Amino acid sequence: MTVEELIVYGKKYTSSTHAKMLLATFLEVNPLELLTILDKVVDDSIVNLYKESLKALSENRPIQYVIGHVNFYGLKFKVNENVLIPRFETEELVENIKNYLEKKNITNPKILDLGCGSGVIGLTLKNFFKDADVTLVDISYEALEVARDNAKSLGLDVNFIKSDWFENIPLDK
Repeated sequence: MTVEELIVYGKKYTSSTHAKMLLATFLEVNPLELLTILDKVVDDSIVNLYKESLKALSENRPIQYVIGHVNFYGLKFKVNENVLIPRFETEELVENIKNYLEKKNITNPKILDLGCGSGVIGLTLKNFFKDADVTLVDISYEALEVARDNAKSLGLDVNFIKSDWFENIPLDK
């Protein structure tokens, strides 16, 4: 099947935007680039993956879980069913924290991200403040694994603690 045929096929199962986003992800191109390769024949393995993913979308699985990542504050984060999908409001929270720290001229803050999930808050702040001491905490081992994967893929050195809120947090944190 061609890119164009797959887009048309995808629109039967989901919105045009999601169909294109999904296909672009699997083809490793920007969704706008799809328009330049409409006649390209797509490998059968990608066609099958695309069709399976459309089925998941039609069963109301969030597209972020289907494609396995989300863009947050310009960074790419892995997400799956073990973590919540970050909301736009969370980017606003990070922006407010960043602005506060910059206004106070704090360049090496200690940041404790409780219930970190995928780690988007703590890791994004660590990306801005390289000298920050960031600790990501979650009660879920699986969520911490997602956060570890994200820290590794972003090349960020942070601490991880499995804890129910403050239960296992040392006082110096």
